[in-house]
Amino acid sequence: MKIIFGILILVLVFSESCKNSDNDNFYERALRKAEKNQKLILLDFGATWCQGCVAYDRYVFKDSSTRAKLDEKFIVLKLDKGNPENSFLVKKYQIGGIPHIIMIDSDERIMGSLNSFYTEFVEHPDSFLIKLESIINKQEKIKKLESVFKADTTNLEAINNLLDAYQNVNQYIGIQYLNNLLLQLYPTPERLFEYNLGKAIHSLREEWNTQPIMAFLKYHPELDIDHKYEIYSQILFFYKDKGDIKNQDAYYLRLLKMDPNYYKRVYADFLFENKMKIDTAIILADEFISSNKAYKNYFWIYYFNAHISAYSGKKDVAIKSYSYWMEKNRQLFINEDDYWSFYFYAKFANIHNVDLEKALEYVQIAEKKRNMIDEKILMAEILYKLGRAKESLKKLDESLQLTNNQNEYNHINELIKKYKKE
Repeated sequence: MKIIFGILILVLVFSESCKNSDNDNFYERALRKAEKNQKLILLDFGATWCQGCVAYDRYVFKDSSTRAKLDEKFIVLKLDKGNPENSFLVKKYQIGGIPHIIMIDSDERIMGSLNSFYTEFVEHPDSFLIKLESIINKQEKIKKLESVFKADTTNLEAINNLLDAYQNVNQYIGIQYLNNLLLQLYPTPERLFEYNLGKAIHSLREEWNTQPIMAFLKYHPELDIDHKYEIYSQILFFYKDKGDIKNQDAYYLRLLKMDPNYYKRVYADFLFENKMKIDTAIILADEFISSNKAYKNYFWIYYFNAHISAYSGKKDVAIKSYSYWMEKNRQLFINEDDYWSFYFYAKFANIHNVDLEKALEYVQIAEKKRNMIDEKILMAEILYKLGRAKESLKKLDESLQLTNNQNEYNHINELIKKYKKE
């Protein structure tokens, strides 16, 4: 067992190098360049639709001082997760959520990663460099712990010490491997619990099978709040993908009790958009506005105020006030790449069938910023209402090329059939 596990960890932690492969591509060239210049590599996995990825570009990589310092030590490869050319790296480095920035050396050894956007980077982009330096500084200790582990891959203390070190730098493939190893060698109730939970969530995400997660909830009625929150969130995302309004409503209500600050906003938006339980939506929106009064130019406040007015019989007042605010701040939003303000105005106008020409203009601005399916579908709906069916169908066709979700694909096709028929 010791020899087998040793071989496995060598494969997982020290990936087999591509530098001498017959297929020369941008990745292999970067590996050779890093080796020649004694630099490390940052693999920046992102997408144009990803808000956190856009934030990295805006606040970190476009900061001239930070970028100059980065270029001294690193070769930065920006990788669109959805680009087929990058699929081999997405698979190799097991990329799920984005943004995900991985630090590797010229031998393809993962040193650590950052897989979210930190708000401190907005004011202090050099904090990004500090986080990278922290990963580098921990490598000597990690290599010593790897040596101890490889000497005896069944040693519980060695496994736990290395696991802690990997968690400190978010060496996620190593973390995954060591957790699986602990489950095999020392299957405690806690480890079996986490394994079965992960397996149930995987079935829900990848196989669209709700039975394992529902069975897990049934057999663990006394779950702590953190695990309940994780499970309910995953189930909500599942029903959102399916377009199941009734079950979405049920899980929004459960999550609202657990995280009212966040779910007041998203649940109110869900209710307004689907024109259901409007009294509840207005209460939640009012509470959200009251707790965010300090954010004078926060688009959510104007979006909710407009909905409250419109659903209270003051649609003309709502559109006049909202439209004035948008035009007043239009250039500011453009300068700051604030596509959300444009998108949500268009969304409001579409829901209430008002000011559709302006809504179309705004959603076109939002689409240019991130080219996401949501914008294309919203644009298609507005174009259709404006009598521009051919342009609407073109946008829906573009949406089909972007989706990788079967239910979303079916929804878009239903719209296409409806618009062609009518």
